[in-house]
Amino acid sequence: MSCAMGAAVLEVIHNERLLISASVVGRDLRKRLDELAERHPKIGQVRGVGLSLVIDMVTDKVKFAH
Repeated sequence: MSCAMGAAVLEVIHNERLLISASVVGRDLRKRLDELAERHPKIGQVRGVGLSLVIDMVTDKVKFAH
C-alpha cells in the first residue's frame, strides 16, 4: 500500500511539473530576498536551493560578514 501511495505522489510531482515550478518560483523568491538583504541591516545572508531557503537574521551585519 505505501509503495502505491509513494508511486502516486511521484506521478503527481512529475505530471504537474512541480519540480520545475518550485525551481522557477524559488529562483524568483531568492532574487527578491537577496534584494531585501541588501537593504535590511538585520539580514545577514540568504542561502538555499529552490524553495528551501534560509534567511540568517543577525544583530550586526558587519560582524556577521567576518
